Amino acid sequence: MSLGRAHHACPITTALCTAAAARTAGTLPFAAARSGDPGSVRITHPRGALTVTVRTSPGKIVSVGVLRTARRLLAGTAYLPG
Repeated sequence: MSLGRAHHACPITTALCTAAAARTAGTLPFAAARSGDPGSVRITHPRGALTVTVRTSPGKIVSVGVLRTARRLLAGTAYLPG
């Protein structure tokens, strides 16, 4: 939530925590999660989806992570004196 409204995207830190909770028995995200790939959690939001990898060991979360790719922010031409 941002300023009382649902944010248009899912922040990475929120996604990491939600994915860890989705793999922790007894939590609400665990109860709501669909079964699927045990090594990842897919979180959807208004702008798309985010896949978070989750490594577990019996009784604990070992690691969580997100793979992001770069996107072009700007294209242009630079003129140099010469």
